[in-house]
Amino acid sequence: MDCVMSSQNAFIVDRILQAVRTSAMLIDTTNEVAFQLIAADKTLILNLTLEKAFFTSLSLKNRLALIPRQKFYIKKMKLLRITTNEYVMVFEYVFDKYVLRRRVFYNPSQPFAIDFKIDLSGEINPNVLRFALKEIGEEIVTLRVAKDVGEIRGEETRMRFAVEFHGEFSVDVIGGNLRSIFEVSDLFIRMGISYGSSNLSINFVFVGSGTKASFFVAINRRANP
Repeated sequence: MDCVMSSQNAFIVDRILQAVRTSAMLIDTTNEVAFQLIAADKTLILNLTLEKAFFTSLSLKNRLALIPRQKFYIKKMKLLRITTNEYVMVFEYVFDKYVLRRRVFYNPSQPFAIDFKIDLSGEINPNVLRFALKEIGEEIVTLRVAKDVGEIRGEETRMRFAVEFHGEFSVDVIGGNLRSIFEVSDLFIRMGISYGSSNLSINFVFVGSGTKASFFVAINRRANP
């Protein structure tokens, strides 16, 4: 892709991508601008899409590019410009009096396909989740949803939150993955959660102004509701 992004929007992208600990990212510009990041331990996957209006200017290049993870925002920059050549992507961080350029080679690749069947889904107020950050550790926790109440429970963690959800489920997941997701919840307007009894993960979907982030969190095991 060839694009220009404001510093504010570059900051938003940078924060969202930081939710996943990985050394590489896939950029898909075949139909829209989409990113896929897969955690090193494969317990957390992020699919992030950006609408055309999110950019100051945008030209798709119909490519799938796997590159080393890059910064999208640097303090005091004015805008980010990205250009794509045959083998190289160039990131230009534009400041008042100078431009910092980073060139990275990319490899053709394909996104990891996630077979996800939705049995149950509902909505959560993303503002509520920010209060959970200090309560969630890295340990395995139980995420339980039943009767419009969500609960996260572990050895050192116990909190409840309201959720609009018809049905119930209970799964064990890595608490650190939930915390990483909740840390970026303030960037979005709406949040949904989906569950399927045959899936290997649960799905959190955040919708913002020109952004949509879909997080798949691996299930450690299914607990009793």
